[in-house]
Amino acid sequence: MKNNSSGIPQRVAIRYFIIAGIYIYVSDQVLLHFVTDAEVLGLFQTYKGWGYVVVTSALLYVLLNNQIKKLSFEMKARKKAEEEILASRDELSRAYDETIEGWGNALHLKDDEVEKHSHRVIALTLQIAKKLNLDEEALAHIKRGALLHDIGKIGIPDSILLKPGKLNQEEWKAMKKHPVYAYKLLDPIDYLKPALDIPYCHHERWDGNGYPRGLKGNETPLPARIFAVVDVYDALTSDRPYRKAWSKESALDHIKKERGKQFDPQIVDIFIEELKLDTNF
Repeated sequence: MKNNSSGIPQRVAIRYFIIAGIYIYVSDQVLLHFVTDAEVLGLFQTYKGWGYVVVTSALLYVLLNNQIKKLSFEMKARKKAEEEILASRDELSRAYDETIEGWGNALHLKDDEVEKHSHRVIALTLQIAKKLNLDEEALAHIKRGALLHDIGKIGIPDSILLKPGKLNQEEWKAMKKHPVYAYKLLDPIDYLKPALDIPYCHHERWDGNGYPRGLKGNETPLPARIFAVVDVYDALTSDRPYRKAWSKESALDHIKKERGKQFDPQIVDIFIEELKLDTNF
């Protein structure tokens, strides 16, 4: 809705000028027509002057009051429209997030353990992100990215995903494509572009030997560096079709050994501190 408040002074001034001009002209013509005595005419001109002040002051009050009422109505209408837009945006955002959760649940149909894994890693990833003072918008994108971190596995055959033994070279090559599948799936969706860091980059390594792009150090987005530590720890401490869960101590030792190699050293340090406080891990 267009803001018309800047035009109020001009509109009032123009109306005031027109009406005041008409008053002056008409009153002068009336006096000249009915009064011929110069002394009497001067007296009436004085009265007319005072009348001009009173009439135009009242006129100015009416004009300004009408414009203020009109502006107040427009502001109320604008506020209502903005509230409706915000409500629609919130409703749309909720619908998007419910859709995202639905996509995540599609993976759970293949492997029930994935659901438990997702909820655990989301919680701790957000804890670490808050420690790094990321704002609410960034946290929302991280949550969506964590929910969809393995969405690319939809493109991986069940024979590979659920294989009870180790993957062979060809199977492993196929498995390593899932971040790229995630990128191709999510990148066309503007709403999810800011959440792509985790699905696309959580298998990159601090030393540059990860996949799919071989990013090194801070080239990997921060959300993905956070998630990578949490994801690996939870994966190691969970049963998988191809191995039994590691003990928490063994998994933590692995994380410490990979500090500065697979993982961002700063994130590992924060993770260890948070792990002491989080009984769910």
